[in-house]
Amino acid sequence: MCGRYVLNENLAHLVAHPVEGAEGETVARFNVAPTQHIPVIVPDEEGDTWRMESFRWGLVPSWAKDRNMKQNLFNARGETLAEKSSFRAAFKKRRCLVPATGFYEWSGAKGARRTYFIRRKDGQALIFAGLWERWQGEPGEPALYSFTIVTTAANAEMSDFHHRMPVVLDPEGQERWMDPGVVDAAALQNLLVPLKDGTLEITRVSTYVNKAGNEGPRCVEPFEEGEQRDLF
Repeated sequence: MCGRYVLNENLAHLVAHPVEGAEGETVARFNVAPTQHIPVIVPDEEGDTWRMESFRWGLVPSWAKDRNMKQNLFNARGETLAEKSSFRAAFKKRRCLVPATGFYEWSGAKGARRTYFIRRKDGQALIFAGLWERWQGEPGEPALYSFTIVTTAANAEMSDFHHRMPVVLDPEGQERWMDPGVVDAAALQNLLVPLKDGTLEITRVSTYVNKAGNEGPRCVEPFEEGEQRDLF
């Protein structure tokens, strides 16, 4: 799964396809958590133009009674997107890309859990498959735009932490995922596979990142033996 991530990149260079609104813009977020707003990439109706938008992490389906759902849909299982009512319509019509520098995972027993920062060995960004929705409240109220990150089975590196991981798309996969003309569920499901083994670099970091309100480069600094464990 993916419950926290980092995005501290120049947005214009994250994907091969030109993105409107990303030129020269750099995001510096080191502890993105559900319910926060963060840039995602969405296509126009034809799929030719991609643009950067700020959506809230944690999908709220258009049919939800209110925006504060009991179930926080910040992740979506790739295997069941076409079946689940929360994701079915977005899977067909509202797919997006979620750029990230890396993400966090935890391991160990309760009370002694260790925190890890995970990114690509080659330094390239991780481009997650995502879905987005528009929720409208009372007439005249601003609409809520939200998104979820699609997950798949863990690869070899991630299996030590969790049985799930975010779907990471290569450039060809990004183009297909963002193409509104691709509506065949099987063709899209073929993209929702684990990242190739050996691609990721895993670094232990301090527990400073565990508190969602903590921000800044300190979140990704390597853990040093002997430092105080509780850095909240």
